[in-house]
Amino acid sequence: MTIQDQAQQLLAVAEQLPTAHVQGLINELMNVQAQVAGILGDTSSANSIQSAIARTQGALNDIGSSMEQLRQEIQNAAQHHMRG
Repeated sequence: MTIQDQAQQLLAVAEQLPTAHVQGLINELMNVQAQVAGILGDTSSANSIQSAIARTQGALNDIGSSMEQLRQEIQNAAQHHMRG
Protein backbone atom coordinates (compact mmCIF):
# COMPACT_ATOMS: atom_id res chain seq x y z
CA MET A 1 0.00 0.00 0.00
CA THR A 2 1.39 3.38 -0.96
CA ILE A 3 1.49 6.43 1.28
CA GLN A 4 -1.14 8.02 -0.96
CA ASP A 5 -3.38 4.98 -0.46
CA GLN A 6 -2.94 5.30 3.29
CA ALA A 7 -3.83 8.99 3.12
CA GLN A 8 -6.99 8.24 1.16
CA GLN A 9 -7.96 5.52 3.61
CA LEU A 10 -7.42 7.87 6.54
CA LEU A 11 -9.67 10.48 4.93
CA ALA A 12 -12.34 7.84 4.45
CA VAL A 13 -12.06 6.82 8.12
CA ALA A 14 -12.40 10.45 9.19
CA GLU A 15 -15.64 10.72 7.23
CA GLN A 16 -17.04 7.60 8.95
CA LEU A 17 -17.13 9.24 12.37
CA PRO A 18 -20.78 9.47 13.37
CA THR A 19 -20.82 13.17 14.28
CA ALA A 20 -24.25 13.61 12.68
CA HIS A 21 -25.61 11.03 15.12
CA VAL A 22 -24.55 13.20 18.02
CA GLN A 23 -26.41 16.16 16.55
CA GLY A 24 -29.41 13.93 15.99
CA LEU A 25 -29.40 12.96 19.66
CA ILE A 26 -29.22 16.61 20.66
CA ASN A 27 -32.20 17.35 18.42
CA GLU A 28 -34.14 14.49 19.97
CA LEU A 29 -33.37 15.82 23.44
CA MET A 30 -34.71 19.21 22.43
CA ASN A 31 -37.93 17.48 21.32
CA VAL A 32 -38.15 15.67 24.66
CA GLN A 33 -37.56 18.96 26.44
CA ALA A 34 -40.45 20.58 24.57
CA GLN A 35 -42.72 17.62 25.30
CA VAL A 36 -41.90 17.68 29.01
CA ALA A 37 -42.58 21.41 29.14
CA GLY A 38 -45.90 20.85 27.39
CA ILE A 39 -46.92 18.03 29.73
CA LEU A 40 -45.70 19.37 33.07
CA GLY A 41 -45.58 23.12 32.49
CA ASP A 42 -43.54 25.13 34.99
CA THR A 43 -43.33 22.70 37.91
CA SER A 44 -40.52 21.45 40.11
CA SER A 45 -40.70 18.07 38.36
CA ALA A 46 -40.36 19.74 34.98
CA ASN A 47 -37.46 21.85 36.22
CA SER A 48 -35.69 18.75 37.53
CA ILE A 49 -36.15 16.97 34.21
CA GLN A 50 -35.06 20.07 32.28
CA SER A 51 -31.86 20.20 34.37
CA ALA A 52 -31.13 16.56 33.58
CA ILE A 53 -31.75 17.22 29.90
CA ALA A 54 -29.41 20.22 30.00
CA ARG A 55 -26.67 18.10 31.62
CA THR A 56 -27.14 15.40 29.00
CA GLN A 57 -27.07 17.94 26.21
CA GLY A 58 -23.84 19.38 27.62
CA ALA A 59 -22.28 15.93 27.67
CA LEU A 60 -23.37 15.32 24.08
CA ASN A 61 -21.92 18.67 23.04
CA ASP A 62 -18.62 17.63 24.64
CA ILE A 63 -18.72 14.31 22.79
CA GLY A 64 -19.48 16.09 19.50
CA SER A 65 -16.55 18.45 20.02
CA SER A 66 -14.26 15.57 20.89
CA MET A 67 -15.32 13.66 17.78
CA GLU A 68 -14.67 16.73 15.62
CA GLN A 69 -11.19 17.00 17.14
CA LEU A 70 -10.64 13.32 16.38
CA ARG A 71 -11.77 13.86 12.80
CA GLN A 72 -9.31 16.74 12.48
CA GLU A 73 -6.46 14.64 13.89
CA ILE A 74 -7.14 11.89 11.36
CA GLN A 75 -7.39 14.41 8.52
CA ASN A 76 -4.13 16.01 9.64
CA ALA A 77 -2.45 12.61 9.56
CA ALA A 78 -3.80 12.07 6.05
CA GLN A 79 -2.49 15.44 4.90
CA HIS A 80 0.89 14.66 6.47
CA HIS A 81 0.99 11.41 4.47
CA MET A 82 0.08 13.25 1.28
CA ARG A 83 2.99 15.65 1.76
CA GLY A 84 5.39 12.91 2.74
